[in-house]
Amino acid sequence: MKKLTTSLGLILALLLLNAAMPQKAAASAGYLEKAERYTVKIRTRVKYPSREDKKGSFSGAGFLIDSKRGWIATNAHVTSRNPESVEVAFKDKAFTDAKLIFVDQYLDLAVLQIPFNDIPQDTEVAKLNCNIWPKVGSRVGAYGHPLSLDFSVTTGIVSGLRYRHNVYSIQTDAAINSGNSGGPLIDQESGDVIGINAATYSKKESEGLGFAVPIMHACKAFDLLRINKNPSPSYLPVAFARGRHFLLSY
Repeated sequence: MKKLTTSLGLILALLLLNAAMPQKAAASAGYLEKAERYTVKIRTRVKYPSREDKKGSFSGAGFLIDSKRGWIATNAHVTSRNPESVEVAFKDKAFTDAKLIFVDQYLDLAVLQIPFNDIPQDTEVAKLNCNIWPKVGSRVGAYGHPLSLDFSVTTGIVSGLRYRHNVYSIQTDAAINSGNSGGPLIDQESGDVIGINAATYSKKESEGLGFAVPIMHACKAFDLLRINKNPSPSYLPVAFARGRHFLLSY
């Protein structure tokens, strides 16, 4: 009788597991369907680069964070600080001109703006997880245009939360390649954007080491922009001369 009860319990557990699998698959497909409607492709041309930028044409990804204002989040290294032109395109749509309204190279964060009328009617707005740090081990998808494979996803997990070079970042083993920069790092279970894909180590030196800007930090900049405040940090240059230092603030 005990063996029969154990067998029935095992069968019930397997049935429940099989019933849950289609739901998880549907949830996974759901976050990808939404991602392809809020992710954009970005083209940038830089004619007169600033000190930390390069001259030339570049491409990357971004995602819609505010449809009323036409705001798109991306990386600072995708837009540069002084672009000659920036264009964005939603999936299956033509490129349209965008305006750079905020850039912070320290956080590797930028915000673009496009006219409201240039946003397709079926577009989604990315749902941002602004309040909770992602859990290590949670499954994520890095969405973007890796190596010109437009609007595609690579998957993995959150490998760690790092503090490197005085900046917090999310470490992931989801493949991040050229073209992924600026795209959303998405929690597969909730569908929330938890980061902005930013960088990967050299393939010659490592495998499965990618990093993203935490969306929690980006959200603070977005909130300040919404109330017409500049999120950029104060400028505090220091000069040393003959053993004395002078501190200037602006």
